[in-house]
Amino acid sequence: MPQPVNSIAATLRFANSAAPKFYDLASPICWCLRQAEIHIRDQDMGFSGDSMSFVTDHGTISVNRKQSKADSVEIAIEVSADSSEDVTVARQICYQLIHRLCHRAKITSIVWQPSRQVLRPAQFTWAVLQDMPRRLGEVTQIRQRPHYGAAIH
Repeated sequence: MPQPVNSIAATLRFANSAAPKFYDLASPICWCLRQAEIHIRDQDMGFSGDSMSFVTDHGTISVNRKQSKADSVEIAIEVSADSSEDVTVARQICYQLIHRLCHRAKITSIVWQPSRQVLRPAQFTWAVLQDMPRRLGEVTQIRQRPHYGAAIH
């Protein structure tokens, strides 16, 4: 299922032994939103213990936990903007949340979903994200070349 255009997501990977308790993530997330003067309108902590969401004045923030392998835990953070004009704000909110969590927990890697690049916490800076492509280019035409296979343009 493709993500909507006004959504930015990232996945944090932890070693199983270094993964924080899931609900301990709510405190730094709320603190980061408060410092950015983002108002939380609704908060859903989920019953199953592996999801929570925050509805803010800029959009929705979803946090999901999954056990990826026997030795790692993944936390997916998705920020969906209310309108397509707020995509830059959603990108900044997602960056700030992940940056804050990098200082609080021992993250092994970050998968920045718009470009699908894997970064170490030390590499995860706003300047690096600004230099990355925002979306991968779309294939506009595929035509056959004799004896060379298909060419993608």
